[in-house]
Amino acid sequence: MILPSGIYGEYLPPYSPEIQPSERLWSVADEPLVNKSFDKIQDLKAVLGERGQILSATMTQPLKNLTNYYW
Repeated sequence: MILPSGIYGEYLPPYSPEIQPSERLWSVADEPLVNKSFDKIQDLKAVLGERGQILSATMTQPLKNLTNYYW
């Protein structure tokens, strides 16, 4: 691929949670989604919203540990 002048490509590793800290939250957020399917995206959003409220109320420190990078 030819890039325009002044544009440079940057190699990104296939797994880089430090670039997207929320990726590490799936280990605790996906529990209510396991082995389920949703007919509408609104249903999925509702389940994830409820899970987010539970996690933010009960797991504050573990969530910080998963996403709080030193930079």
